Amino acid sequence: MREKPEAGLLRIPYSGEGEEVIYRTEEYYEGQVWDIKKHNEKICFCVGGMDRPSNYVDVINDPDWKEKIEEEKRHTFIKAYDYTIDNGETKLLFEPRQNNEGFYLFFDTYGFLNESGTLELYRYDGEKAPVPETQFWRIYPSSHDIIGWDKEKREGIKVSEETGKVLNQSPLTWEDFNLQCVIGANYYGFVGKQLAYISEEDFWGGNKNGIIILPGQNDE
Repeated sequence: MREKPEAGLLRIPYSGEGEEVIYRTEEYYEGQVWDIKKHNEKICFCVGGMDRPSNYVDVINDPDWKEKIEEEKRHTFIKAYDYTIDNGETKLLFEPRQNNEGFYLFFDTYGFLNESGTLELYRYDGEKAPVPETQFWRIYPSSHDIIGWDKEKREGIKVSEETGKVLNQSPLTWEDFNLQCVIGANYYGFVGKQLAYISEEDFWGGNKNGIIILPGQNDE
């Protein structure tokens, strides 16, 4: 085992021949590459890890677990790269930042969600985008727009990447349908502990009867 893992991103043709290393690093402890997203003939991806080995935090028995988790965050860093498919150029989007904020990649922008619920947005060319007019509790992967929960009402909300304006709001709360991922017009999440589905129309219309518990699950 390496003290610091090798992490990276590969480009492999469907033929299986001509594998290309787009990016590799051994910079961090617990290092990894994740959240690979295609946009405008480019591929954006996150790189992160720690500047020292991680320490186990016992959140059940340790009375100081919150402080120790915050200490772990102070040693955890994140950065992102943009890879141009045509010419193979890889560009650093921003210098490493402490991973004490939620980081998200969208189609036209990327953003940092701070503790207040404010989403700080940037376009991939580095230009600062309008700050969304609402505060988020959580944000989930989506193939279009910014979708998450309104921090105050805990209801579903959709915000434009371009303007920061609210495009749609759902009367459904995270307790009604715990959204996890949006793919096109298909919304996936949980009801209790059960995996479930709801259509785009029913989610934004607040139709609880449109929630479908996916088969092959038990009540445990």
